[in-house]
Amino acid sequence: MAVVPEGPNAFFYLSPVEEGKARCFAVRRGAIAGRADVIFHQPWVRARLAPLEKAKFPVTNLGAVIYEIRYGTGTPPPYLEPGADTVPFVRATDIKDGEVNAETLLHIAAVQPRSLEKCRLTGGELIIVRSGVNTGDCAVIPASLAGAYAAYDLILTFRPSASARFVAMFLDTEIGRLQLNLVRGRAAQPHINAEEVSALRIPLPHLEVQDNLVAAMDAARAERLRKLAEADTLLSGLDGFLLSTLGLTPPSKVERKAYAIEYHELRGRFDPKTYLYREHTSTKPFPFYSLGSLTIDEPAYGSGARAVKRTSDDQPKYIRITDFRDDGIPLGHEFVTAEIIEEDCALEDGDILFARSGATAGKTFIYTQDLGPAVFAGYCIRFRFDQSRVMSRFVYYFTKTSAYREWVATIQRPSGQPNINKEEFKSLELPIPPLEVQRQVVERLDAESQRVQALRVMAEAGWQAAKHWFEEQLLGDV
Repeated sequence: MAVVPEGPNAFFYLSPVEEGKARCFAVRRGAIAGRADVIFHQPWVRARLAPLEKAKFPVTNLGAVIYEIRYGTGTPPPYLEPGADTVPFVRATDIKDGEVNAETLLHIAAVQPRSLEKCRLTGGELIIVRSGVNTGDCAVIPASLAGAYAAYDLILTFRPSASARFVAMFLDTEIGRLQLNLVRGRAAQPHINAEEVSALRIPLPHLEVQDNLVAAMDAARAERLRKLAEADTLLSGLDGFLLSTLGLTPPSKVERKAYAIEYHELRGRFDPKTYLYREHTSTKPFPFYSLGSLTIDEPAYGSGARAVKRTSDDQPKYIRITDFRDDGIPLGHEFVTAEIIEEDCALEDGDILFARSGATAGKTFIYTQDLGPAVFAGYCIRFRFDQSRVMSRFVYYFTKTSAYREWVATIQRPSGQPNINKEEFKSLELPIPPLEVQRQVVERLDAESQRVQALRVMAEAGWQAAKHWFEEQLLGDV
């Protein structure tokens, strides 16, 4: 019979423990704080959260400084073209890197039923994503979005003792993220509610100290954005170089609401946007081929296996659409593996994955063997190309051009969840120059891409250092 020893943090193990992670353990009833959750009371979690209780400033539940929490609407109104009678509609996918991305905002009618008044924003609120893969991401609503409406997320306003921007900065630190991750990942679909947000612990200095810390972080963010903008400028030059080499003009916005095409041009999906794309990419110095005609195997959908933690370096990595961005896999990314390894889903050097669903439908990832053995997941489509006709890296670089982005915008479904299926990806047409020209293009783009990547690595390293500094100002050495 197990005996609980004396001490405030006493627990006993009923199974083998690795790195402080027990499958079965006990804690004293008086030591249980908040939710009686097996993960939350793991010894390693308590150790990671311990610095909170030794912070330089008083620590409180976030709910103590929240004035109000509202929920956004789960039923979006019809989307409209931006105009004088419309306002932005802020969704979870519009929140990125602690800010609202104005470029992705959709619009709805400015006049809405009274039932949506609770979703109207005045500026200065903190929005926290409450469901899906981005649960816990947050951003402060800028004054420019006063009058906009919020989608299915949490809307927080604060008492005078707390700055919304300070709270947002804290929730993006390592210890803030840990608390969010503990409550968001308890079910198949990540989710967080108002009660769980209110129970988060936060060190709270005087408002003047909060403002000074936020100002320092704003300066660090500005430096990060400067480096990223420099990288984007380099990248846009690469876009122009490739399109010029291929004889393509950058896509331009077509304002016409009605237009005509020749009957013989009709093919594929009967969709007006699709033909707008074809109209302004008609210069063909090299022969055009469909993506599907350049493959050696039928493009394949990935595995539906459940993702599980890797316990050995020998286990294949499981590449999901959430693991890669359009510029690759983030530095220091922690990979998972698949519960069931399907050999048909194994990746080979040069395979390209296309994201087929969600807000990032169309983004691409090229697998190289230096990543180690890997399989890919079901929301990706794998293309394996005939290297005697086309270089995989040439195709990959084409998918980073403005011409490709325009194609994605026109081909994905106009309503509901963005989606591009295998047959639609196969129908993408691109100019294919001789292999020698492809090699020259790839060599140039590889060299320039390394410069772009170096700038992005510097930007992210500086930003992570700033977040660590911010946390140290509140908690001491952590």
